[in-house]
Amino acid sequence: MNVKLKMMTGFLFPLAVFCLAALALWPIHADDATFAHDKDHPQGARGGLALQGFSDPEMDFQLLRSLGASSGGGGTVGEILVAASGIADGDPSTWPHTFASLAERTENDGRKRLEKGHSVSAREALLRASNYWRAAEYYGDFRNPETLKHGMKSRQCFLDGVCLFDWVVEDVRIPYRDSFLPGYFLAPQGEGSFPTIAIMSGYDGTAEEMFFGPGRGGLERGWAVMLFEIPGQVGARRFDADLVFLPDTGEAIRSVIDFTLTFPQVDPERLALYGASFGGYMVLSGALSENRLQALIANSPIIDLYEYFAGFGLTRLEDIPEELTLENIKEVPAEYFSPELKRTLTNFLLRFGQQSFTSFFSYLRQFTVTEHLHDITVPTLALVGGSEGSIPVEQASFFAENTGGEVTLYVFDRDSGADAHCQMNNLPLSNAVTYDWLEELFEKD
Repeated sequence: MNVKLKMMTGFLFPLAVFCLAALALWPIHADDATFAHDKDHPQGARGGLALQGFSDPEMDFQLLRSLGASSGGGGTVGEILVAASGIADGDPSTWPHTFASLAERTENDGRKRLEKGHSVSAREALLRASNYWRAAEYYGDFRNPETLKHGMKSRQCFLDGVCLFDWVVEDVRIPYRDSFLPGYFLAPQGEGSFPTIAIMSGYDGTAEEMFFGPGRGGLERGWAVMLFEIPGQVGARRFDADLVFLPDTGEAIRSVIDFTLTFPQVDPERLALYGASFGGYMVLSGALSENRLQALIANSPIIDLYEYFAGFGLTRLEDIPEELTLENIKEVPAEYFSPELKRTLTNFLLRFGQQSFTSFFSYLRQFTVTEHLHDITVPTLALVGGSEGSIPVEQASFFAENTGGEVTLYVFDRDSGADAHCQMNNLPLSNAVTYDWLEELFEKD
C-alpha cells in the first residue's frame, strides 16, 4: 500500500466582498464637515448589511453551507445574508419560513424571466431557489407536510433550472427492492463515453445540493455525473419515509452502479464513486462489495460512525437515567431540551428507524468498516478538513494507513480556506483536488 499525505498550504479563502475594508475606512473624516453624516442614514456608503454570522455553531455552519454553495450557483451572498439577518441567533424556528420566503421570491423571479425568454437568467434564479428551498427544508420537522413541500420544491426548481444547460439531463428512479432511489443523470452532449462519477451526500444533504459542488465541477470538466440518494437520505425519504439508514450499503450502491452503467455516455473503465460527510462512510461500506469501481473519493472517510458522533457529544444521551423514546422526547421540559434539540433528536430516530435511543446507540455501533478496511483495494482519495476536529482527522489517518489499496490523504489546513466540514468554505478548491487526482489517475492507467 502506498499512502501519500499532502497538506494544503498557501491558499487564502477568496472573500469576494470588500465592505469590511470600507467600513474600517469609513469614519476617517468624520470631523470634517465635508464628510459629516448620520450613521443611520449616510449620504454615501458601500453597503447597508453587516457581515455577521451566528454564535450558535450549527446555525453558523448552515449559513456557511449556503454561502459556500454560491460558488457553484446555489445562492448569492447578498440574498443569503439578508435572509440570515431576519433569523434570531440561537433560535432556528424562523429559519424554514425565512428561507422559504427567499426561495419563493427567487423562484417566481426565475419563472417570470423564463416566460420572457431569458433562459440564462431564469436558470440562475431557479438553481438558487432550489438551494434556498433545501435550506428551508433542513430545519423542518420531517413529519410536517410543509417540510416535504419545501423538499419537493427544491427538486422541481433544480430540474427546471438544470435543464436549461446544454447538457443531457434525466430525472431518474433507480430500482431498489420494492421501491426506488431518486437521482439525476447529467452528461455532456456528444458521441462517445465520458469519465463518470456517481456522487452522494450524507446525513442531511441532498442530490440537488451536491450539484453545486462536485456535480457541477465534474460536468464543467467533461464528466458524466450521477447524483443519487440511498435509504435514509433526505431525497429518498421525500418519496418513501420507510427508507432508513442501513449499516451495510452494499445493495444500494450496487443498484446505483448497475443503473449508472446502463447509460451509453458512461465509460465503465473510468468510473468513480464519491461520498460526502456521512456519505464518506456509505461509499466505503458500499465499496466492500462493489468491484466495478476504478476510483473512490471519501470526503471524509468515516470508518466508525458511533465514534464519529461521540465527537459531537451525541453519545452523552446514553447517560440519561430514563429511557428516551420517540414518543416522550416532546415531553422533556424546555429547560433541558430546547425545541430545536427535540427536533434534531426526533429526526435522528426517524432517519435510523429506531424508537428509542437505547436501540439507536445499539444500532449505531453496527455502522463501522474498521475490521474490513483491507478489503477496500480500489485507489482512494481521502479528503478531510483540518478544522473538523480530532476524531474525523484521526479516522481519516487510520483509514489511509490500514486500507488494502493505494490511498491519497488530503488534509485541508486553515490557510487553504477549505478546512471546514466537506470544504464548504472553498468548494472550488475541493473540486480541483478531486478532479485533478482523478484525471491523473485515469491518465496513468
